[in-house]
Amino acid sequence: FGNNMIVAPVTVSMNGKDSISQTAWLPEGKWYDFRNNKPISGGKDYTANYALDEIPVFVKAGSIIPTQTNKLRITGAVLDTLILTVYPAETASFILYEDEGNTEDYRKDICSFTQLNWTQNKESANFSIKPDGKSFPTQVQERSYEIRITDSPKPITVKMNGSNLVAEKDWNYNEKNRITLIKTPKEKIKALNFEIRY
Repeated sequence: FGNNMIVAPVTVSMNGKDSISQTAWLPEGKWYDFRNNKPISGGKDYTANYALDEIPVFVKAGSIIPTQTNKLRITGAVLDTLILTVYPAETASFILYEDEGNTEDYRKDICSFTQLNWTQNKESANFSIKPDGKSFPTQVQERSYEIRITDSPKPITVKMNGSNLVAEKDWNYNEKNRITLIKTPKEKIKALNFEIRY
């Protein structure tokens, strides 16, 4: 993830404690704690407590982080649901690269790229998913998306490719955590554009 993330693993013994304090220096700008999406101001040290099963990870504002649903086995798992978490800024982008994962066919350009773009202002935001149309033998043909927008005001309307999505069905808003969640049905992979009005 390049400059989008900082990982600061705990490397000292917890000595039987439930959690341990860890300090990480964050560069200038706005950052988010990956555990709870808490916003943090950079340009200084940040200290927090971490349990044994937690790793200090910080995400820079203006990042789009793709992940997948929990799988018992990653090897051979079908990536038919993609989770895209947006850590907002005026603009954010990410290029998702996919290939078979177990051959060297990528050297023959047998792979695919998906461009993810985010723009926002005080009144609206736009999020686009643009696959390049290329494919590889094991690529899924249908996919659903979960788009998680952190540190978000409550939307008034959400549209996908110009059509209104239904609140509490296609999208919902968590007031406490300030997260907007948009879910799409599983369908043939294609370009999608989301317009969000605040």
